[in-house]
Amino acid sequence: MPVRLFKNFILLPLIGAILSGMVIGRLADIFLGAKTYVVYVAGNSSDPSTNDMLNAADGDISDALNGISVKVTVRDDFGDPGKAEAVAEEIVHRSDVLMVVGHGSSTATQRALPIYLHANPPVPVVLTTDTNPRLYSPTPPNDPTVTPVFRLFPTDVDQAREAAEFVSKQNPRAVWIIEDDGNPTYSHFLASEFLKDADELKPSLPVLLWSTNLNLPPYANDKLGIDWVFFAGSWRSALIAIRQLRAMPGTSGANVLLSDAAVDAQLYQTGGRDVEGAYLLFPLAVKDFNTNQYKVVGEEALSLTRALVHQGAENFSRYAMKNAPIGYFVRELLGLRRVSDARRVISQVMTTAVVNGTSLAPGVVMEKKDGFVVRKDARFHVWKVKNQQFVPGE
Repeated sequence: MPVRLFKNFILLPLIGAILSGMVIGRLADIFLGAKTYVVYVAGNSSDPSTNDMLNAADGDISDALNGISVKVTVRDDFGDPGKAEAVAEEIVHRSDVLMVVGHGSSTATQRALPIYLHANPPVPVVLTTDTNPRLYSPTPPNDPTVTPVFRLFPTDVDQAREAAEFVSKQNPRAVWIIEDDGNPTYSHFLASEFLKDADELKPSLPVLLWSTNLNLPPYANDKLGIDWVFFAGSWRSALIAIRQLRAMPGTSGANVLLSDAAVDAQLYQTGGRDVEGAYLLFPLAVKDFNTNQYKVVGEEALSLTRALVHQGAENFSRYAMKNAPIGYFVRELLGLRRVSDARRVISQVMTTAVVNGTSLAPGVVMEKKDGFVVRKDARFHVWKVKNQQFVPGE
């Protein structure tokens, strides 16, 4: 009797539940599950240079994750922070989002990135040309946790330090800091860090002026002895500022150092003689930029994405089981495939690569620095405008 009760009321119902669950699970996969996992590349496609980067990052992914193919899709945020936030909200609520590459602008990314990281599980992100470090909270130096965010460019902590060191070596008499309010998240942090670093490197250096917009004050600049200007902002705003400086007494011959946001061939094409001799900072060597501009960044992002997916495909079960929720084992039993499991796998691949210091894409090693994961050899180079082209300025 006990055997019959066990068979009729426990064993058979359990088998039936499992079989039913498998059928339901298969149906859920057919009608609800994502047929393809998507890497979303987000940025401002209306900007020609950024659009080249987006197109370069929009390539084929040959590997499949747990039997599901992976593709790349571009989303345009028009360089607008509000639109970037809306794009991020749309992406995280999709059942197919595997990763995000973007958004390419610190101000836009500051609005979008928290949305990706607050998803459950977080959406892994590859930041391209974003340099502001205050886009998300760093992990403590001794914390082994790796936030699933890879930065291809160094942060503005490095840029400000490089700028301050370069200017300080020129033994300036006085410096004018100008920040462009068109990209405030980026510009204000960079200008503030430059001031702090310059004061540490050369305490006797007088920083006499600080402007937070392009309405440069009509001071008696010829009395102040300003011979260096540090500008944090875009090339269009930089050109406006430079032309004002060239027209004012006392600053017409001042040296100008522009931040990386001003790097665009249109700067010297439009500025002509006004920008001749201006210095710039950028995380790429001049020869690489002159050859492919931002295209090389998009190619590197795609190469890194392919490597993450490839590593995840080869070790899916091992990575997926690490710290896996109970739901994962149920889904495996029922033959279900969920993008949330694939996202956890990609995050584990990122963590393992950082901890072990292994190369993912050719020549690309990521390391944890100041609580962020940055490409190991990332650094800022000093350029110069000479004869209508960018040349090394170091």
